[in-house]
Amino acid sequence: MSQNDYNRNSEGLITPAMMTGRSYRTLTLDNKLRVLLVSEPGITMAGASMTVGVGSLTNPPEYPGLAHFLEHMLFLGTEKFPNENSYSDYLSAHGGRSNAWTGPENTCYFFDIKDNSLYGALDIFAQFFIHPLFTESCTEREMKAVDSENSKNLQVDSWRNNQLLHSLVDPDHPLSGFFTGNYETLAKEGIRDALVDFHNKFYSANIMTLTIMGSESLDNLQLWAEELFGPIENKNVTITPVGSEPFKYSIGKCMNVVPVKNTRHLRVYFPINSYHNDYDSNPECYASHLLGHESGGSIFALLKEKGWATNLVAGGHLGKKDYGLFLISVTLTDEGYENWEEIIQIIFQYIQILKNEGVKEWIVNEIKDLNNMKFNTASKLPAYSTVQNYSGNMQRYNEEDYLYGFYRNSSYRPDLINEVIQKLTIDNSIISLSSQNLEEICNMEEPWYGTKYHTFDIPQELKDSIDTENIHPALHLPEPNPYIPTDLEVKSPSEEKKIPELILSTESQDLWFLQDNTYKLPRAIISMEFISPTCYKSPENAVCNVILLKMLKDKLNELSYSAKLAGLRYTLSATSRGFLLKSSGYNQNLSLFHATILSNFVDFELQQERFDILHQKYQEELENTVLDQPYNHAISARNNIIYSPRWSTENRLEALPSVKLEDVINLRKSIIENLFVKYLIHGNFEKHEAIEIVEKSYQIVNWKNINWETTNFPCQRVVKLRKDDHIHAEKEPNPDNQNSATLNLYQIDTEDNIEAYAVMSIIAKLAKEKCFQQLRTVEQLGYIVWSGVSTMLGVECFRVIVQGDTSDPTHVDSRIENFLHEFYSYLETLGDAIYEETKESVVVQMTKKPENLSMAHNEFWYEIRERKYYFARTTDTAELVPTIAKQQVLEFFDEYILSQNRRKLSIQIFAGEVIKAEGNAKFVTDIEEFKAQSELWDIKECKDH
Repeated sequence: MSQNDYNRNSEGLITPAMMTGRSYRTLTLDNKLRVLLVSEPGITMAGASMTVGVGSLTNPPEYPGLAHFLEHMLFLGTEKFPNENSYSDYLSAHGGRSNAWTGPENTCYFFDIKDNSLYGALDIFAQFFIHPLFTESCTEREMKAVDSENSKNLQVDSWRNNQLLHSLVDPDHPLSGFFTGNYETLAKEGIRDALVDFHNKFYSANIMTLTIMGSESLDNLQLWAEELFGPIENKNVTITPVGSEPFKYSIGKCMNVVPVKNTRHLRVYFPINSYHNDYDSNPECYASHLLGHESGGSIFALLKEKGWATNLVAGGHLGKKDYGLFLISVTLTDEGYENWEEIIQIIFQYIQILKNEGVKEWIVNEIKDLNNMKFNTASKLPAYSTVQNYSGNMQRYNEEDYLYGFYRNSSYRPDLINEVIQKLTIDNSIISLSSQNLEEICNMEEPWYGTKYHTFDIPQELKDSIDTENIHPALHLPEPNPYIPTDLEVKSPSEEKKIPELILSTESQDLWFLQDNTYKLPRAIISMEFISPTCYKSPENAVCNVILLKMLKDKLNELSYSAKLAGLRYTLSATSRGFLLKSSGYNQNLSLFHATILSNFVDFELQQERFDILHQKYQEELENTVLDQPYNHAISARNNIIYSPRWSTENRLEALPSVKLEDVINLRKSIIENLFVKYLIHGNFEKHEAIEIVEKSYQIVNWKNINWETTNFPCQRVVKLRKDDHIHAEKEPNPDNQNSATLNLYQIDTEDNIEAYAVMSIIAKLAKEKCFQQLRTVEQLGYIVWSGVSTMLGVECFRVIVQGDTSDPTHVDSRIENFLHEFYSYLETLGDAIYEETKESVVVQMTKKPENLSMAHNEFWYEIRERKYYFARTTDTAELVPTIAKQQVLEFFDEYILSQNRRKLSIQIFAGEVIKAEGNAKFVTDIEEFKAQSELWDIKECKDH
């Protein structure tokens, strides 16, 4: 198959050449609603998405955040289905979920659901766009929900930076507004009338795009679309252009910014034209490809060599239909921050190379070939993602390109590419430098997020210093990408296998293998677990392990960037047993790519300069965790208490100063001398190829086996909570974050028991929507409300997480407990029909086929890594679910969630002073002492391989 051989259906829609089993139809209803139908017989989960071509740029000036507020309100009752929970209850009862988002130009609503319940969900969904109620009773409550959502983002630098950019916009341009909204902007007289007016004016069929996906035939899906969505009114809306020059008063400005986290960034923005309608040539892509490149000769390669940068990205940013913005963003080291003006010079020298060299057609063709290859060999995504992506595409691309538009780069337009490049000048730029070192000179404050900043004209001496005549000799265009595959043949397996088999087992390694015959793509995945007793035996070793992997990734950067562009990727991650290496992508070059990574692990020189930079970076990462969201602090505290051993952030920060380069060198040597490796090779490889990969890996690393009889292996295990209530309380470490968090964990007194998991899955399914509805929607305890099953090294738990700024954790804990007792009463009165429907939904979720190779691989790899090898776990559990009686669920819930003998841990993160709850709960103040006095759940020994 050629990289450019896409398919077209009978209506001209371009579809991926190697994606089978799906059929498509495009149509426009009488009301001008554009529709894309996707039929895939046999799928278990269906879905739909509606994208409305209006968003936050159309907010009335007097009601900032109104479009986002409407997105919240739309779900809460319609004339046909007046109950505000009709939608959420129906989805919950039939295995579904939903979400929505508001962008500057579009608002998207989407859901998935058990396939045989799709029609009912579509009926409810369609009414949002026909006759929503926007009831007075919900208005106040959802304003608080929007306010809570905004509160969650106030200490997040990405949100702060975007809003700061808005503040530089022409004040008469809609982009200058505050898009999220909060209670202050919405709690005004006339807000409900404004909401209704916005919906009546802009929610029109002619600017809506709908995608429906299910197992029904295209004819049936079309009938449903016409019946249910045909009544949406067409108001012949035209969205007024917002203006093409939002940054006209900011060009030539410098901005100093104080971030929340201890990071340093240099950002250079360039206002450019909008190329929204030129997606077939995608002229911005050429500049972003070259300016964001990381191979030899690139801006980043030079900055990395100088020790000035740890990351660089380049490309379109916040660009929309009427305006464009190009961004080059550099993550700086301390030394890079001191030399930011020289970095500016390097950036503009590289831009000058683009101008001097002219547009290279071979580079355009390489980008085009890569995009076509990615499109034609794309893996399937679940309905939930598919419908959302496609309905969004329909807002921008021509009908034939609803699937292909993002990848299309078919028109060679050097004139437009040059037009973009010519806009990349110092006089057409906005420069932003962010660092906590700038606090003293930042005397301005952005009103919505409180970001401190300072603006001034780009100094003339900086402009004059840019030397585009004597370009740095290290800068040049990239070479042709050597990793682009030419062989996309899919191999037919000689025998039919559905689960991995152990085809090689020695004292040094285990190889599990499965040749794919399900997804039929020219891709494969190689997962390796490096098991070594030295990696986690102390905080110092754990720190060395992380830094070693950071240094390896740093070394691989230039090579891996070209490989990534050609569809080859890898991940390296430290674990409590050693580390994981996962290589994936097109199988033709994957084994060579994988071998190159291993060769570098063994042979690359660990340099003091790179160690110093990455040591500092890791320290900053650890220190910046205090600025994470409170619920993340709760999860971290839970893990510190539950896992043993577990080296906390504090442990690592204490150990970090003593860790030297020599320690990292010694750790690498120690790993190679004490190592066992597990593999799962899965995909478009044959058995002999998998064995060759493993043999080659062993030759490269040449490791020595672990002596299991003499090695004291620090296997991580789970603390068995005593049968009591336990509380661990902490003060939120970021004083500027006004949110608190509560995490309640209920340990189930069974180990690796699929019957217990079956019961837990039924409980979690029934509780999820009820918990969200009560704690978030009704009681407004926080924007983040999650509940469900959590599996911790084979130990099942039920957990509830709440984060918000309205109540302290002691109150939230009491409300969670109140909800759980009310939920038990709900279970007692639950009708048989709903209970049976819920079990059926659980079975559908458990038995649905993984959508792509990666999802299937991850399920198999979990069983191998955890030494369970129970590949039929989900199917066997699914077979048990229909046999679980409601009385069994009630008894289980009472015993493990409500009774005096339960094992409960409540993690409480207080935004203010810590309040000690009244009652008989045991407080966990000294975590290590608590763990030392606790039993551990039994698990398989690490040597059981």
